[in-house]
Amino acid sequence: MTPKGRQVSHIDAMPRIAVHYERLPVSGNSHWNGTVDHLPQYRGSPARQRFTLLHEFKHIIDHGACDRLYRDVTRRGVT
Repeated sequence: MTPKGRQVSHIDAMPRIAVHYERLPVSGNSHWNGTVDHLPQYRGSPARQRFTLLHEFKHIIDHGACDRLYRDVTRRGVT
């Protein structure tokens, strides 16, 4: 059976994105090294990996635009 929806390979195939698996104390994270956005992921269930990868990818998409995108969202009790 072929998996449906977005898979890790879809994100990993994008330019300047590198998905790799490590032993992490958290499910995943993302960081920019000046050339590539790295998305290290903890090896878990496929569903958890996909959720974490897409969550971290959303941080990359939002980077630099959070103030405009989420201006109506209360942060730390301040609007």
